[in-house]
Amino acid sequence: MAEVARKWALTSWRSRPVAQQPPYRDAAALSAALDTVRSLPPLVSFSEVDRLRKLVAEAAEGRRFILQGGDCAERFVDCNAAAVARRLRLLMQMSLVLAWGSHTRVVRIARMAGQYSKPRSSATEVLPDGRTVPVFRGDNVNSFVDASPAGREPDAGRLVKGYFYSAATLNFARALVAEGFGGVPAVEKWHKRWMTRRARRRGAGAGAGAAEG
Repeated sequence: MAEVARKWALTSWRSRPVAQQPPYRDAAALSAALDTVRSLPPLVSFSEVDRLRKLVAEAAEGRRFILQGGDCAERFVDCNAAAVARRLRLLMQMSLVLAWGSHTRVVRIARMAGQYSKPRSSATEVLPDGRTVPVFRGDNVNSFVDASPAGREPDAGRLVKGYFYSAATLNFARALVAEGFGGVPAVEKWHKRWMTRRARRRGAGAGAGAAEG
């Protein structure tokens, strides 16, 4: 283990075999996009990384429970207030159930704000209409909606777009959490909203039954 640690470096991964990579045809455009992303501020701060490491260490010691949730892959169109709040709310609700049931503090890790790439073992996929097209590799790489060869061509410019969509999602999620989005008052409000909607649905169903009678 110590030997592996001594050989590790920030660029060690570049010497390893890499599979399932998008076949970018324009090497210059890819290099320019990567340079742009490198020049931008980091999406998370050092203090956030250090804090997570401490929380994970406490979980390893049995003092916390880790809950990780999110989508297998995000789309750029999912970067809107309603969608982000909905996913965050679900994660918060799940964590509160776990905390209350286990009497253990929960570390919530959201798998979001950057899941814009999909590893694929095949270079093509078959659409419902029978066409075989280049595989969709995530909005960071190519288009889901435009399944033409041009739309599925890996576009390095999407890497830069992905950075800004990730930043927007993170900033909004941070703001929600800072405002007490996952606190008890917020949960009570969600519960009341759910109960109100449930009562309305029941009322509508009863009204329909009376009309039929």
